[in-house]
Amino acid sequence: MDQSLPVDRTTAPAQAAVRAALICNPRAGILSRMSDPVLALRSAIEAAGFAMAGEPCHEGGLEDQWRHALDAGAKLVFVAGGDGTLRAVAAMAMRDDVALALLPGGTMNRVCTRLGLTDDPVVSIGRYAQAPETRLDVGIANGEVFLFESLLGAPARLLRFREMQRGGGLLGWLPLAVMAWRKLRVFELGRIRLSLANGVRLRGSAAIITLPQPGQAHSLTVGVTRHGGAWQRLGQALAWFRGRLGDRPDAQMHQTHRLVTFSRRKLVRLSLDGEMRLLPPPVRYRIAPGALRILAPRA
Repeated sequence: MDQSLPVDRTTAPAQAAVRAALICNPRAGILSRMSDPVLALRSAIEAAGFAMAGEPCHEGGLEDQWRHALDAGAKLVFVAGGDGTLRAVAAMAMRDDVALALLPGGTMNRVCTRLGLTDDPVVSIGRYAQAPETRLDVGIANGEVFLFESLLGAPARLLRFREMQRGGGLLGWLPLAVMAWRKLRVFELGRIRLSLANGVRLRGSAAIITLPQPGQAHSLTVGVTRHGGAWQRLGQALAWFRGRLGDRPDAQMHQTHRLVTFSRRKLVRLSLDGEMRLLPPPVRYRIAPGALRILAPRA
């Protein structure tokens, strides 16, 4: 399937003149298995024709690294890590209007997969040589950014079990299914209540809000699952892990550009790009079309 990004060919930058910085999380899944990820990534960036803006700084938090990169004069920032790292840096890039080159480095790398990148960050850097700039749609939930997906409801607690299946093939689904079954038998699911922009109101046990694929229409896809027994909840969870929730007959799928979720609880449990969050209700979701400047990797 062709998922190439829409690009503005008239504004492709002269990459050799671009001063670039690197932010990476060396403890992330793929990067943690490299002997010296910072050196490997920096060498690949220079080989791709970019000029490094000073030495990468990996002391302090992401905000400290970001300020160091901008103070060094970087006009483009390569960021490597899991989806959570990319999400955090994207919020800073939107705030300061700086372009990013997104690199895989975590376990799942769902955001980079959508851009057509492999799980090899060094190879991915080569795809950015002479690459034009484009803009990526961003999701906003009560002011917090996400680049791929948000999950509402108790099944969000199962996110950590999905990591166990990574690279495990067919047999990797067995321990995942066993632990999901144990958890789903005892979860008190509660009821998710959503109100969409067109006035449609939905209720269910869980909801999944997904951003569009690059190049698709600017709208959020909302999937809501109905209440059911433990077997039904297990099937819903496994379908979501595989990205096939919309194929289930007990899931309602809708398109919208904004929505609100309500709760009687003081905090709503949800995930943003795989990271657990607790936000006060109501949680207001919206899509910000083209809010993030990124380089579009070449085919």
